[in-house]
Amino acid sequence: MTIAWVRDAPPVVLLELERNAMPKFPKLGDTATVPDILKMSPAAGATLMELHEQIMRMPSPLSAGERELIAAYVSGLNQCRYCHGVHAETAKAFGFSGDAVDGMLDDLDVAGIDDKMKPILRVAKTLTLA
Repeated sequence: MTIAWVRDAPPVVLLELERNAMPKFPKLGDTATVPDILKMSPAAGATLMELHEQIMRMPSPLSAGERELIAAYVSGLNQCRYCHGVHAETAKAFGFSGDAVDGMLDDLDVAGIDDKMKPILRVAKTLTLA
């Protein structure tokens, strides 16, 4: 199975993938990665990755970086360290400042997030925490 977002990720994102802790699946061992987890159910994994590609990379009024920023924010709210780390580093690779990405969970208004994104992120927060 080819996972385009990993294959095409900037090297800094791949390094961050290795640094971030990810939930453990005892059956897979301590070195399990997302592809290992997706291989547990290849059909479901392929479908999930196709959905991911459609949402994150197909034409949209939001840039790929803006979508990564939203994903980083939601993953941070969900306290999923692995997903937050991947999406945060990818948003940075797409040009968002590290200070803005790293500070947005604490306070959107002082994090340096563009005013266009603040209402979108606030809606995402409401939906995520509902």
